[in-house]
Amino acid sequence: MDTAHCGTDESQQQEHHCAICQLSWTGPPGSWSVHAAGKTHRKRLLNPRKPCTGPLPSVDHSTSPRWAQLPSGTIGARDPPAALVVQFWPWPESESGSGETTFNQLAERFVANLCQPDPGLSSLERAQKTRDVQDQMRRCEQQPEHFEDVEALWGYAKEKFVLRSSMAFNALRSFAPDQLKQRMGGSLRVAAMGGGPAAELFAAAVSRDLLGGRPGTLAVYEWVPTWNPIVQAVAQLLGEEISYHHCDVSKPLADDANEALREAAYDLIIFSHVLLESGRGGGEAPLELLQDLWESQDCFMLVLDAGQARGKQKRLRPLAGSLRQVEALAQRLHPIAQTIRIDGSSRTDGVFLSRAEEEKSTGRMSG
Repeated sequence: MDTAHCGTDESQQQEHHCAICQLSWTGPPGSWSVHAAGKTHRKRLLNPRKPCTGPLPSVDHSTSPRWAQLPSGTIGARDPPAALVVQFWPWPESESGSGETTFNQLAERFVANLCQPDPGLSSLERAQKTRDVQDQMRRCEQQPEHFEDVEALWGYAKEKFVLRSSMAFNALRSFAPDQLKQRMGGSLRVAAMGGGPAAELFAAAVSRDLLGGRPGTLAVYEWVPTWNPIVQAVAQLLGEEISYHHCDVSKPLADDANEALREAAYDLIIFSHVLLESGRGGGEAPLELLQDLWESQDCFMLVLDAGQARGKQKRLRPLAGSLRQVEALAQRLHPIAQTIRIDGSSRTDGVFLSRAEEEKSTGRMSG
């Protein structure tokens, strides 16, 4: 056999690059026809990649936050499409001014660096473990033993981190009261109640940095200890300390389970997808701890939850679930709280509780 036509002669090896599908490879001259007949090339003829122009953006590590320095995972033979080559510092604002699309890309990159699956588990096994935990939460039937499988919690983090952090970022970037934004420009103190896997704290840190703030206090309060490894992995990627404390959202501040909260002081306390889950069914959300914290601290509160109306006129419909109960509670708080409704892309995502003297900010206020 003539080896000159078998690709074994190194003298025949050439560098090739296809501008249509942005693949680079080394091979004999005949490898081009093999590539052109392949599935990838034919797919890109119908849907070409937008080529990257110019060099990849560089980040000044001496001035940029740690979250802006994470590797993209696009290094390799394939040239990355332009949509994936994103520079996060300085922050590239979107046309809407909120930077929400950019943040989604940042959160996806953060999760890619955060979540490293156990090679001993198949993807189906990981998915089933994650579904089991989520089902317990949805039915409000979770018990401490349901959170003992850390691999299931990692699966939850991989599935929900981007969504949860994006909801919090949208709230903080587009609907935060002016006085809270002033605090975000300094050393911000933030607590996330039921806050594993620290997605909301990631969003708070990014929002703070974009307003010129500096690291302050980040804390997760959780019912079980098993979220802590994930929270500390988030802290390591952020380059900031995140403290981890026990609490029970379903009990008042005076309960022994919430002792760690009694001496703490925060600028912002976040309840994200935790009130209804802690209500043990029946649609009632436990609000005693929220009320106690509001009346004992000079803080703002952000409550995020699902189950709200979608579709046309969604922003004009009454709130549902825990958000409706929080809105009703606002008038009974001391001092009275004003509620700022947070509009998401397809529904209302949550509400801010703002001090009554706070002037109207972006968003719709009631009370």
